Amino acid sequence: MIEINKESEDPVHVQLCEQIIFRIGTKDYPAGYVMPSVRSLARQLGISPNTVSVAYKELVERKWLIKRTGSRHIVLERTKDEAEPQDVEGLINRTIHVAQESGYSLQLLAARLRQRLLEEPPDHLLIVEPESEMGELMREEIRQEVGTAPAGCFVHTLAANPAKAIGAVLLIPWYLESGLRRIPFQSTPIVPLEFSRPDPHVALIRQLPHPSVVGMVSISPAILKAASGVLAPAVGERHTSHEFRMEWPIGKDGPRFKHYSDEQYPVRPPVADFDAWKRQFNDATLAADSGSPHERVDSGPSLSSVDLDFVDVLLCDSIAYKAFTHRRRVRCPLLSDKSLEAVAARSQSLRRDFDDFEAERRAAAERQEAERRATQEIAIAKQVQARLFPQALPPLRTLNYAGVCIQARHVGGDYYDFLNLGQERLALVVGDVVGKGIAAALLMASLQASLRSQCAFAVNQPQQMLQSVNRQFYENTTESAYATLFFAEYDDDSCCLRYANCGNLPALLLGGDNSVERLDSTTTVVGLFEKIDCAMAERPLYPGDTLALYTDGVTECCSLSGEEFGEQRLVETLRRHRHLPAEALVRAVVDELKQFSPGEQNDDITLIIAHCRRD
Repeated sequence: MIEINKESEDPVHVQLCEQIIFRIGTKDYPAGYVMPSVRSLARQLGISPNTVSVAYKELVERKWLIKRTGSRHIVLERTKDEAEPQDVEGLINRTIHVAQESGYSLQLLAARLRQRLLEEPPDHLLIVEPESEMGELMREEIRQEVGTAPAGCFVHTLAANPAKAIGAVLLIPWYLESGLRRIPFQSTPIVPLEFSRPDPHVALIRQLPHPSVVGMVSISPAILKAASGVLAPAVGERHTSHEFRMEWPIGKDGPRFKHYSDEQYPVRPPVADFDAWKRQFNDATLAADSGSPHERVDSGPSLSSVDLDFVDVLLCDSIAYKAFTHRRRVRCPLLSDKSLEAVAARSQSLRRDFDDFEAERRAAAERQEAERRATQEIAIAKQVQARLFPQALPPLRTLNYAGVCIQARHVGGDYYDFLNLGQERLALVVGDVVGKGIAAALLMASLQASLRSQCAFAVNQPQQMLQSVNRQFYENTTESAYATLFFAEYDDDSCCLRYANCGNLPALLLGGDNSVERLDSTTTVVGLFEKIDCAMAERPLYPGDTLALYTDGVTECCSLSGEEFGEQRLVETLRRHRHLPAEALVRAVVDELKQFSPGEQNDDITLIIAHCRRD
């Protein structure tokens, strides 16, 4: 009996697959056993039919089950000594053998196989070429976009044999799409390819300050024929234009070019709008595909790239642009950016080869295990970091204080501490290490360890202690690592506060008369420079004064509309709740922040509140 643990972290379909495989291995489900239908098993286990369907599909792909007519799934016989097919021929032989042993005719096998192949998701791109040279250009530009060059197929070849579209995403110039859609390609996806607009090149020619020689170079006769028409209004009578076909493929002597003549390449009426340019491309490419374009358009002697130096501006297709240099050449891509983006999106979504399926499954399992280990390690790191924050508060007669640090992630780079300096003195520390996550947490732990160790040796010299901490942090971190720090030393006897603000946000001191004093920076940040002066400032505290130390995660906390909480709201919150004990006031500020910003927390929130009271 299959049992599903709905409280398990493993997905239900994964549990179902594992239990079915276990029962196949123990012969509870022998070879040839007919599995319950999807709906029957779903009712029996109290789960969704979709979940059972997903499990069955995965077991079919992993060759534990086979799907037969009527949507029934049968346990497949698995023999250890049967060699896996090493190539396509072996796979075909195995398929024929299994079909014949199961009583299926080869005719039925061929019909069903053809139908299944047409139903399968595509696994490659196929360019439908109106002419061979234009196909080469499309292939090169797509290769530059997606990293691989798709195969090509002529229009008439595909029309005569639609089976060439099996497993393909067809990349078709826009003017051929309507005609090809009439061919029975079943559900073959089609990506229509738009060509780049000529507007930038027309504008370039019109902006030439002097009469110039404008040249066009392409391996495609159709492109040259269409481009000469669309650029004609810009060339006009002011400039001179020449068209050159670059011989393709390039020979061992380098790129060579042929002129076009008016007789062999008659001048077309000027074309000024994009729709007319589409029609002209249509006419040119169909004409080029109908005969022997190279013999028809070549004219005159073969030229080298040096022979084109007389041209002032040379418009080149993508292949010609890479083939040679010229003092002023301009790349004219055939395909539009929108079309290339569509091809790239299709390429990324294509299904991988069947041979890679098992490797992908193993990789997915390894990733899942790595994620599980990472989650466990982060949980441990969170517990360790929680122990780095103060676990006990040294008692003081004249100061009631509390602190909190709420990380935006599992661990973070904010830090607060209460250090017992002896002789009834206490250090209140708030720090913010640059960055977030694990890296910032490690730097925070290093800073905390340095502060605590230095405090023990320089208890009466806070300025020298901070200089030593800065030097250690500088020497043990990368150039870009630094931390803001507010270090305050409070004397319980004199109620005097001596502090150094190392680039942190100013602390807020609320007087008993509701006045607000900002304790601004006294020196630069920690760890960015090898030496800092660590100037100290001093301020007496009086009964009724409230001191707030905090990091930027408090004031830069954002509402859903993007507005920041800000210093003024923090001051108003402190005033509104200043009658509360320090711990309760900390909670009140955190509650206000959560109400102001109910969305995801983007930065660590660290806050210390201290009330000065009478002895």
